[in-house]
Amino acid sequence: MKLILLALLCFITYAYGSTKICAPGYTMIDGHKCWKLMNGAKNRQDAHNDCGLNQHGALLAMTESSDDKEALKKFVASTGQSNFWFGLKCSSDDKSNCKWDNGDHLEYDNFNSGQPSGNFGCVNFLSATGRWGSRDCGHTLPYVCELPTTTKAPQQNIPDCGNNCDTNFQNECYKLVHSSKNFNDAESQCKSFGMHLVSVHNALESGFVAHMYADKGTYWLGGKMPSDNQINWLDGSSVDYKAKMRVLDGQCMQISVNDNHSTDMWQGKNCGYTPSKFLCKRSVQAC
Repeated sequence: MKLILLALLCFITYAYGSTKICAPGYTMIDGHKCWKLMNGAKNRQDAHNDCGLNQHGALLAMTESSDDKEALKKFVASTGQSNFWFGLKCSSDDKSNCKWDNGDHLEYDNFNSGQPSGNFGCVNFLSATGRWGSRDCGHTLPYVCELPTTTKAPQQNIPDCGNNCDTNFQNECYKLVHSSKNFNDAESQCKSFGMHLVSVHNALESGFVAHMYADKGTYWLGGKMPSDNQINWLDGSSVDYKAKMRVLDGQCMQISVNDNHSTDMWQGKNCGYTPSKFLCKRSVQAC
């Protein structure tokens, strides 16, 4: 009986610890993503930036399946708005040149007849039908932000009374340095600020870091990658989150940022590489 109770307790503890939740203000969608309807209307780039910079590194909502499409129709049904920006862009009339903001290529589509149009790079969601249509990116539309589910809600930021805290996110301070340095020199400069090259501990932080780097490219993370599935963070923090990883030509970790300000890969690179900028991080120093 004791063994049964112990096993049950372990199961309950595991299940509770792995319960999926959404960030405050977001609604769980079919158990695998979180959406938030934003106030007002913006052009496509401003809507994308608002989700990323002001919403924990979110992206515009994506409907990569018929179920997602129906969910978004239902989610916006009561707004009275007919069109919304969502997270898809197309660079030509050819659907093979359409890509989701998370970097995924288009597999499921629900375009109106004759769409997409190469005259417009952006795509809007028609709330009444769930169909998609091409739209001038400068047009202002309402929009929905999307975050992945998490097992830990974002923390309310507390004031920082230390130095070099350019951005406070989830009670961690970040400083973006616009300088080309190899891995060791970048870490040395971060240490001079009382910081380390950035470590990443959840999907929200991963999205935030990608938005901080902003430009498409590869940039330093504060860790070493001895193998495809092993990480050692320089700041000594635990490894509690991983993206897709691969070792290329070295052990020094980089994050790959795509042209939609999101990331789909961490990789091990030669430590002598010199990206155009790097991100330092430390915990908030409470006042």
